[in-house]
Amino acid sequence: MAVGMAVGVADRRGWWRRGAGFSRAPRTPLRDPGYFIALGIGAIAGALLFGSVNLSLAGLMRIGHSIAGAIAGGIVGVELYKLARGIRGSTGVQFVAPLALGIAVGRFGCFFAGLPDYTYGTPTAVPWGVDFGDGIRRHPVQLYESAAMLVLPCGPISWLSRAAIPSC
Repeated sequence: MAVGMAVGVADRRGWWRRGAGFSRAPRTPLRDPGYFIALGIGAIAGALLFGSVNLSLAGLMRIGHSIAGAIAGGIVGVELYKLARGIRGSTGVQFVAPLALGIAVGRFGCFFAGLPDYTYGTPTAVPWGVDFGDGIRRHPVQLYESAAMLVLPCGPISWLSRAAIPSC
């Protein structure tokens, strides 16, 4: 979370847009804390709901959390807030880099948690398969997702740093 926040601050201050002639002004007109409160409440609710339902489907009756649920809940929270306030258009571009980096770091945590995390991959015979302690070599899907989250945002960030367009 701290890594994602740091990237968000860097993005908000325009550190990677400076060379492209961008001003240091924030890219979003949203200064109302209600937007971020709706985002936070939606993300927490979604994370707990999706994670707990997922664990219950696995036969474990306990509270869980899910990044997919947090993303879905955050989107629902923000869209409801925007609907109530009459805000049109996209407002989420400033969250791309922090979210991607936060997911990448978080998935390393899933990898090191091993089997109890229930996020391991399918059995495999590939040489890079990982044995999490049960004698079965599995795809390290957590590392695949971390790599994807580190690479995929490079395109939009590169485009935004070169595009002299008003955003959000």
